[in-house]
Amino acid sequence: MKSPIAVVLSVVLVAGAVAVNRLGAQTETPATPAPATIQSVVEITRAVPAGSAAVDAFTVPAGLTLVVTDIIVTNTGTTAACGGAVNRAGASTPTPPLTTTPPATSPTGVSSGATTVSGTVTQTDSTVTGPLCVPAQSTTVLPLTTGIEFGSGQVVQLLNAPPAAAASAPASLAFHLRGLLVPVA
Repeated sequence: MKSPIAVVLSVVLVAGAVAVNRLGAQTETPATPAPATIQSVVEITRAVPAGSAAVDAFTVPAGLTLVVTDIIVTNTGTTAACGGAVNRAGASTPTPPLTTTPPATSPTGVSSGATTVSGTVTQTDSTVTGPLCVPAQSTTVLPLTTGIEFGSGQVVQLLNAPPAAAASAPASLAFHLRGLLVPVA
């Protein structure tokens, strides 16, 4: 028969072993960031005739940002079409103010070359994509890895402005844009 002290020590050892096993079995789950809230999915489809006037395709509602994730441009004409573009118009989007820091010079006289400019940069009425050329009777797909953002009140414009020296009658371009409306952070 075991002495009472031996029984107590056995119980304490067993309880300690169980506690250690429970602590070892617990794992901490990392915190996951909350997913971005998507207000809605947007698809913009427009045929844009050749000409110098941009076509207003979509105005971003107040309090939201449009992130265009895909641009698809189709040329149904028999010759290549250059001059298609996606423009941003409307409200300006200010960027945070920049500060001026002169380049640092080491004791040996070598400059680091790092200079920044002061002031506020704004972006208004600008071509976002630059000119797009689409081969005859084909489609060009632009899957945008990071997306193109349009702020509240800005207008997505589509443009089909072929060069003046076009060899034949310019074709109409069909634009299809896909994106997401997300609340302004």
